[in-house]
Amino acid sequence: MNKFILFILVTFFIAKVSIAQFPEQDCFGTISICQGHYEQLVSYEGYGEEFEIGEGSLLGEAASCGTHEQYSVWYSFSVSTAGTFEFILDNYPGTADTDYDFVVYDITDVGCDGIWEGTAVEVSCDYTGTADSTGIFGDGTLTAFEPALNVEVGHTYVIMIDHYSLTSIGYTIDFMGSTVLENSDSPAQLLGAITPITCSNTDTIRIIFSEPILCDSIALDGSDFIITGPSLVTVIGYSNINCEAGGSFATYIDLVIADPIAIGGLYTIEIVNGTDENSLMDACFNEIMVDDPATDDTLNILLPDALVANITFDSSKFCNGDSVYFQSNVVSSVAYSLVWNFGDGTTSTLDNPAHFYDISGSYTIVLSIQTLTGTCAFDLVDTLNIVIPFNAAFLYSPSTVCEDAPISFTNTSLGASIASSIWNFSDGGLDSTTNTVHTFASPGIYTAVLIITSTDACIDTTQQTIIVNEEVIANFGFSPSYICAGDEFTFTDLSTNSPVSWEWDFDDGATSSSQNPIHTYSSPGDYLVMLNVSSALCGSMFYTQLLTVEEYPYIDLVEDTTICDGQSVDINSNVVGYDILWSNGDTTQSITITANDELLSIIVDNIGCKSMDTLRVKSNCGLFLPSGFTPNDDNVNDGYMPIMINVFTFTMKIYNRWGEMIYQTNDKSLPWDGKYKNIDQPVGTYMVVVEAILPNGEYVFESGNVTIVR
Repeated sequence: MNKFILFILVTFFIAKVSIAQFPEQDCFGTISICQGHYEQLVSYEGYGEEFEIGEGSLLGEAASCGTHEQYSVWYSFSVSTAGTFEFILDNYPGTADTDYDFVVYDITDVGCDGIWEGTAVEVSCDYTGTADSTGIFGDGTLTAFEPALNVEVGHTYVIMIDHYSLTSIGYTIDFMGSTVLENSDSPAQLLGAITPITCSNTDTIRIIFSEPILCDSIALDGSDFIITGPSLVTVIGYSNINCEAGGSFATYIDLVIADPIAIGGLYTIEIVNGTDENSLMDACFNEIMVDDPATDDTLNILLPDALVANITFDSSKFCNGDSVYFQSNVVSSVAYSLVWNFGDGTTSTLDNPAHFYDISGSYTIVLSIQTLTGTCAFDLVDTLNIVIPFNAAFLYSPSTVCEDAPISFTNTSLGASIASSIWNFSDGGLDSTTNTVHTFASPGIYTAVLIITSTDACIDTTQQTIIVNEEVIANFGFSPSYICAGDEFTFTDLSTNSPVSWEWDFDDGATSSSQNPIHTYSSPGDYLVMLNVSSALCGSMFYTQLLTVEEYPYIDLVEDTTICDGQSVDINSNVVGYDILWSNGDTTQSITITANDELLSIIVDNIGCKSMDTLRVKSNCGLFLPSGFTPNDDNVNDGYMPIMINVFTFTMKIYNRWGEMIYQTNDKSLPWDGKYKNIDQPVGTYMVVVEAILPNGEYVFESGNVTIVR
């Protein structure tokens, strides 16, 4: 049994540029062709540790018919007998067509380095861009196929399969037409082991063989391997991406360990027969014999001192003012130091610090830890998303609040897990809806409070001062208190709470914007007067009054009246339906006057609209005989009639100088026209005799002379 020791000390800072970690993705880890048929169930993303082909490779040149090395897998074979080499590359059965390409190099004497150095001979390739079968077959007349390759004895060739379509769809490759492939008789060798790139406790070890291992020969529980060293190590299984996808072989085996290796030191890996009771077999069906001197079945590895750390924190319930509690979970057999970076510019050297975030956001948490000896140092990185879940806030509108006016309160709180909202308006009003409408009944200064609670029982409170302004109240009066048609009336604004504008409508087509307008109604009737007032803060309000405009009463008294001593006269006001007041105190429609000389007045009142009239009643009865007249037809003093005051009946007789009666009448409307028998009487003096009866029955006799003047 040949044994060798491989010392591996990997720290966090050891790294190599790579996109994948599968050996068969490099020329240095090719799959040795010893079977006629291979199945690759999945394509590997990217390329291997080295980028041998293409314009983006480290040193190499593009293949003559293509420029890609993507999702690559490498195969190799050596020629011991003369013949031809053929293969058919096809889509994996049952999958969609995909575009696979290939290139074949002769690396005899130059090795894999010759590819990127340009000394390896490119003997065949195909990059036709056809999503169908391709390969090296026959005379090359088939589309996307190159002719069979005559290979040279003693030469080594490599094939790079390139997946141009860049999908995970696998492929099959069939070498059944080749005459030069032989099965290797040498079993696969245990080349080495790789621990994870960390100096924390080791929980996985990758085993590398010189040839692919058949998946079916590996015990599922990993019992084909035993690891011994300073601490107990129990292998409980293995993993390999190709085996897990149903593939045939594995170019590496990841041993899964029950408990991480906590103590550093020298450990030995040994191959044994597992619980499946068979030996491991390589892809060429060579059995790896246990305890066979021809097989390197053991391997020594050196693990570093363990330094275990793991960032944990709980931000599932993060209320305003709460801190996040971080734990480093350090397990170490040696002294160490650490520094936390909380992603907001602050740090801590505590193992388990608490930190407060006051702003929502995504924070990158970095825990830098190292042993004091410097043999192990690494950074742990995690992301913490802080959402300040509770920030109570609200808006209200309108911004100017008036009494008895509805105010809308809108909950603008931040937090997706708000379970309840409680409003308190400090006037006895409470509400539990998300958004609400509230009315303040009285002016004043109030405090509106919003309390929100989360599903995790976080509570936040906010409040705002609400100034409630007095509502403008419209009102008006007028003077005088009664309204009479045709009179001027003054309307007085009695509105309260500081109105700044006034709009009057008098219901007769007239309007005014004065605060205290004067208005005259020309006609009686009912008028609905409206005043609309506006304030600078609390809008407007209108007020109406129904006004009745009355008319002035019409009085129809007789002309001044003359009566005789002791005589009475009835005076009728001819007014109906109004209040009457005579100057003698009577309130009846008609009164009887007996006074000798009196100025009588009457006031008629129509609900404040008062009319007045006067009548003079004189005591004067008797006759007066004018001394002459001028009957010359000039319509001035053309007839003669005694002046009679309160004469009930009379008789007037005219005599000439000879005693002859030349005219007689008892009609006041028939004065003497100075004629007798239609003949004008001469200028001169004539005798007039009047007899009269006064209203009081008194007999009056008057006689005298009258002169005709022409």
